[in-house]
Amino acid sequence: EAARYQIYQAIRDALPKCQNLVELKARLNSQKIEMIYKYKGLSDQVQGVSFKRGDFKFKGSVIDRQFSVKNLEKTLGQNNEQNQTTIAIENLKPLMEKHQRKEQSLLDQLTSAQQMNEQLPYELLKKKRRKKQSKGYY
Repeated sequence: EAARYQIYQAIRDALPKCQNLVELKARLNSQKIEMIYKYKGLSDQVQGVSFKRGDFKFKGSVIDRQFSVKNLEKTLGQNNEQNQTTIAIENLKPLMEKHQRKEQSLLDQLTSAQQMNEQLPYELLKKKRRKKQSKGYY
């Protein structure tokens, strides 16, 4: 049970930091946990995964249902999507900040123009009236 729990902890801690099964395997190897794939027939298609530490070997799904090969791939795919979204947001931040500065600058200009109008003497604020031209008939 102790070995199984140690493997569980190691996978749980490493999983959010990994993009794919290769990275997960490398992180687990550094903790002396071997990741062994089971292939479907004579093909290259991965059917399952087991984890081995010392003399103890467990199927991924026996450690926890979320550690079956399908669920690991699904979780890693979600990690990848989240990382791409985070990168996209980080790339957009400078543009958003630039637009916010422009908006603030325009707002500052508008408010300063309004303040200037409020400071002008009343005589200058009055609109000039046009004199009506008389229409003369000859």
